[in-house]
Order: sequence, then structure tokens, then C-alpha cells
Amino acid sequence: MGYIKKNLTVILLSVMCTLLLVITIFLIVNHNTFKFSNSSSRENTNNKNTKEVENNKKEVIKKEEKEEIIEDKKEEVKEENKVVEEKEVEAIVPKEEVKEEKTEAKLLSFFENESSMFDTKDTSITDKLKASFTSIIDFIFYEKEIKGYTFKELTNSAKLKVISIALAIDNKIDTYFPDYKDKIKDKYTSVKATLASKYLEVVANFCSKDPETCSQAREDFENMKKSFGLTGAKVSEAAKKAGSKVKELYEGWR
Repeated sequence: MGYIKKNLTVILLSVMCTLLLVITIFLIVNHNTFKFSNSSSRENTNNKNTKEVENNKKEVIKKEEKEEIIEDKKEEVKEENKVVEEKEVEAIVPKEEVKEEKTEAKLLSFFENESSMFDTKDTSITDKLKASFTSIIDFIFYEKEIKGYTFKELTNSAKLKVISIALAIDNKIDTYFPDYKDKIKDKYTSVKATLASKYLEVVANFCSKDPETCSQAREDFENMKKSFGLTGAKVSEAAKKAGSKVKELYEGWR
């Protein structure tokens, strides 16, 4: 009986030890499994985050590339529109109205070319001559702009030159087209004396300050009187109407 109790005790101890060993092994295995699971989870999370960052970078790069393409297209469209607008302007605006460099030399050359048109007896260009003559008179007396200038913007010497060209044209009309002025408005039919008065008005404004130019202007006026018939009561009357300075200058030059 004592032997059985002794063996039973040994068996119980063996069973308990075995159970403790099994429990210990189980705990160790579970711990390692949990640790491995956490590690794998963290690794998967890190990989997922890395992929998301890379994908975000790719999206940003694609977006930037699209924006660059759009900007390039906008610039191309702007350039194309600019070319189209320039062509439209060239088509709409006549060449003679396109602004060019402003110089008095070009302006005077234009008037001289206009004057040369009147060296003809060709009545087929009457309308063109009428437009030219009225344009010059409007430039001198009615503030018309030609080649970027108005008359009052010119230097004194250029003003005198323009008036002398206008007087030359008026004389050519009287010579080649004696009936021409009957076809145009009253304000253009008798401008010879008025042009002469305008010439004297310009000279009177600077004569006291620039005696040398005044002297040349007087010489030129004397030549025009002979060439264009600037004599008589009409010129004297026009000078009086222009004011006392002009009247005194004209009477001093007679």
C-alpha cells in the first residue's frame, strides 16, 4: 500500500512537470508568433506607406507635367492669336495709315510728291488732285493730321516750307486747271492770299528772335510774290485780318 502511494506521488509530480513544460513551451511559441505577427504587420504597414508616398509622388509629377503641357499650349495659342491679330490689322488698316517713323523730312517729301502730281494736264485724275489739294489746305488751316503731325507741331522752317508748297500747288491749279476750283467748296477756291497771310503770321512769331531766318523768309516771300502773283489788295487785306503783327510785317516787306 505504501508502495502504491509512493508511485502515485511520483506519477503526479511527473504529470505536473509535464504540464508545466507544455505550458511553458506554449507560451514561448505564442510569444514568438505574436512577435512575428507584429513585425510582419509593421513591415506591411511600412511597405504600404512607402507605396502610397511613391504613388503620391508620381501623381504630383504627372500633375506638374500636365500643368506644364497646358502652359505650353497656352503660350502657343497666344503666339498664334498674336500672329492672326497682326495679319488682321494689316488687312484692315491701309498701308498709308500704318504709323511710321515721324520726321519732318518725310512729311515735306510727302507734300513735294503731292505737288508733283499737279504737273500734268490729265483731267482723268481730277478727283485725286481734289483730294490732295483739300487735304493740304485742311492740314494748314483745320488741324488735319498727316504723317503723324499737325501743322502747329512743326518747326517754323517746316511750316514755311509747307505753305510755300501749298502756294505752288495753288499756282499749278490756276495754270493747268483754270476751271478746277469751281468744282470744290468755297473755302478752297481763294486761298492764295490766305496762304500768304499764314506765311507772314508764322514769320511774325519768330522774326524778332531769329533775324537770320527772318531775313531768309523775306527773300523767299519776295520770290513767291513774283512766281505766284502774290500782289494786290487781297494779300494786304488778308494780312490786316491776321492781326497787327502780320500787317506791320507785310507793310514793312512791301
